[in-house]
Amino acid sequence: MVPPGTLGHLTLQGLPQGARVTLNGMPFRGSQGDLPPATYRLAVRAPGFEPYDRQVVITPGTPSTVRVELQPGSGEGGSNAGPCEQYGPAYNQDNLCFDTRPVPLSLTRIPVSSDATIFPRQPSC
Repeated sequence: MVPPGTLGHLTLQGLPQGARVTLNGMPFRGSQGDLPPATYRLAVRAPGFEPYDRQVVITPGTPSTVRVELQPGSGEGGSNAGPCEQYGPAYNQDNLCFDTRPVPLSLTRIPVSSDATIFPRQPSC
């Protein structure tokens, strides 16, 4: 009997260099990791290969191995390019193009103290 809350282990074989892997739209780093038991949508995107999608079932306490067999194709720049390979309306649509969301290096607003007598003026031409 497996105790409640036991994780399953997923191993991916055959990932090409530079492949971007997501499970249910969330980034999956490396080729293996522990996951809560569930059914996941595995998506692999790699330059020069057709997109790879399949369902993966993770069971508690059981290792699962998936052999990723990518088909050569247009990959980057083609009509089947992933959402992070080509800028346009679909770019970063599912928020999966970054490991962590980008943050500004400085404040995006300039604070004005409440006792300021003059607010910024429109430039005169």
